[in-house]
Amino acid sequence: MGVFERAPPASRIDLAEEPEFDLGGMKVIPAERVVLFNGDRRELQPRVMKVLVGLARASPMVVSRDRIIEQCWDGRIVGDDALNRCILALRHLSRQFTPRPFAIETVPRVGHRLLAKEGRKNVLAAVGRRGLLAAGGAVTIASVGGLAWLGSRSGALPSEAQPLVEGAKAAMLEGTVDQFANAVAKLKKAVELAPGSAEAWGLLALAYEREARLAPEKERSQLVGRGLAAAKRALAIDGDQPDALAAMILALPEYRNWLAYERACRRALRRHPDDPELNLVLAKLLAQVGRCTEALRHLDITLARQAMAPGHHVFRTILLWSLGQLDDAESGLDRAFRLWPRHIGLWFTRFHFLAYNGRPATALAMLADTARRPIGIPEWNFELSGLQARALETGDALTIAEALAASASAARRGTGFAEKAISFASTVNAVDVAYEILAALFFGRGFSVGEAYFTKEQGVYAGSRKRDTYFLFWRPMANVRKDPRFRQLVAELGLEEYWRRSGTSPD
Repeated sequence: MGVFERAPPASRIDLAEEPEFDLGGMKVIPAERVVLFNGDRRELQPRVMKVLVGLARASPMVVSRDRIIEQCWDGRIVGDDALNRCILALRHLSRQFTPRPFAIETVPRVGHRLLAKEGRKNVLAAVGRRGLLAAGGAVTIASVGGLAWLGSRSGALPSEAQPLVEGAKAAMLEGTVDQFANAVAKLKKAVELAPGSAEAWGLLALAYEREARLAPEKERSQLVGRGLAAAKRALAIDGDQPDALAAMILALPEYRNWLAYERACRRALRRHPDDPELNLVLAKLLAQVGRCTEALRHLDITLARQAMAPGHHVFRTILLWSLGQLDDAESGLDRAFRLWPRHIGLWFTRFHFLAYNGRPATALAMLADTARRPIGIPEWNFELSGLQARALETGDALTIAEALAASASAARRGTGFAEKAISFASTVNAVDVAYEILAALFFGRGFSVGEAYFTKEQGVYAGSRKRDTYFLFWRPMANVRKDPRFRQLVAELGLEEYWRRSGTSPD
């Protein structure tokens, strides 16, 4: 066929006449609109089954969108959404089985390609000679070495790469700087071994973006760029890979960009409503804008799949505490604390929960038990926390003044210390002090807040352009929120505009 000749008309797909075939171990019965895999049975909508047959006929070649529509919609004019819904339904079908029997790759501005777990020979031989002849002229070869390409990009995860991927997943659940770096190292090796694995590339993208959020500002742009590059590799293999979608969202600016960020989250979640990473990303965004009830619902979806992530339990405690559900917050916190008694986030969350909820003496007893403190924290940090707890315990004016001065001084060291200083000042009703630190934190007025989040030993950095707003909705911040200046603060931050444009309000 010459370059400018038309392709022959596509053979319309009649399900009643299509033979049964095997697709990566999944039996496909077009006439009954049924697929069978390891004893599980799924019934497909007629159009979805037609798209599956059309892609299987041509596998591993790319089929143009126009050709699929001609085959599956009998030449009728339909919008892109109709085909997109079928492709998403097929990807969802494959994800219901372990191992996944097939993947569908989207080639931008060209079409789609189906890849079976067991490769091209298995699919084409099963569809049969009639299906092969009908596919003549209907496919686009992605590269000159089309068949050789399949051998290097089958999408299957070889056995030597599997422990690297699983180890990286476990490291990422820890949520610490060193473990994100550990995950990146493992996944870089995994994609060397499995360059056609969308899962490995998607996880690498996610690990890079998570690491970027904790890194010094001078290192962030490079990490974000690497994460985006890995995400694009994953999406070139599987245009619906959820970890890659989460990484693409994490690469967006969040602060003062809340509405666009939320919309990006919800678009991805419409495709993957139960994905733990996408639900986590949205939950954190909702916390930033004071919508803690809805944030909790999405976080619980994440925890159903990632129960062994200590940071998720810290987040859940803070949400429940902010909502005034103190019993639930404490019981969940205690369970997590028994599992990870020296985790930095859990230890300090429990300490502050006790100190701010009527049991500062119990918090001080934690502090006195030096053998069970988290490691890597300088003594002056513990002393500052102890000073705040003693001020709350005694109510003594001199002790409160001393703790206020020490807290305000520590606020210059980093964002986390500034947030804790504001919360303490609010709790002891030193609202003017709280607003002075708020002005510095958000607008650089009065003094500069350091780039670190807490101490350099923890290795977590907030940078100068990213600011969290979720702490504004903590329960200890009640006195700050009651002050008339709070309305001006949220307006200047852009939160008021977000609530107006999104039609929502904080809890």
